[in-house]
Amino acid sequence: MIVLRSILLLATVACLGFLGYTGYTLYAAGDPAQALDGLQRLLGSPWVQVLLASYYLGVLCFVAAIVVIERRPVVMTAWIVAALLLTYPALVFWLLLRGLPEMGERSSRRLRTLG
Repeated sequence: MIVLRSILLLATVACLGFLGYTGYTLYAAGDPAQALDGLQRLLGSPWVQVLLASYYLGVLCFVAAIVVIERRPVVMTAWIVAALLLTYPALVFWLLLRGLPEMGERSSRRLRTLG
């Protein structure tokens, strides 16, 4: 469990670093019109479209886990909105706070009923 939490912590740091680097890149570009033009050309590439589709399918799988695990509608809605806006950094944070403890508790209950 410690190894898994360490990996998730590293993933969180990597995701936050990626977000920071993205913000820095947009800031360093200087001209917003030039940055938007480059983004528009990038989004026109079929490979980027496939990559974004697979990325958001992964996010939707995480959202399904949030729907199953979270019991309070307000908390569930807040996590889903954060997941859709911030994607993996928010999802890794949710997994550290709520997902792994709940999954571990459910699996230990299941093992107790089997044994």
